[in-house]
Amino acid sequence: CPKLRGTAFEMTGLEKGEYAPVTFLTLSGCDGLTDKGLGYVARYFGEGVETLNVSGCKLLTGKSLRPLSRSAPNLVSLDLGSTKTKPAHILSLLRRCEKLRSLNVGGCEGVEEEWIRDVMGREFHDCKIYIRR
Repeated sequence: CPKLRGTAFEMTGLEKGEYAPVTFLTLSGCDGLTDKGLGYVARYFGEGVETLNVSGCKLLTGKSLRPLSRSAPNLVSLDLGSTKTKPAHILSLLRRCEKLRSLNVGGCEGVEEEWIRDVMGREFHDCKIYIRR
């Protein structure tokens, strides 16, 4: 999806309910996916998505996690590897996504093993945090 841009989903003219439910979605390596684009993904497909992989989407920042955490209540597995997501945004996501059980943050800015140990010491509904690149 090298030509995917933030407005690609807006331009499709989709309305909620005009598509089959999506439970697994991988956009890994979509260089053009922006925070705005992921916002559209969350808006149109969020309710059903259980597994989302946006690893390697280098334009994504923590700003994209707020709409995602509001629109994807059934999210169980999320791969944010090698995005520009920072620890504060990840903590906010963990607080909101109560069903989240697997989270990859390898290569995210400012995320180190010590930070993960600190986070794992808190109660975050049995979510396992990984550093896979």
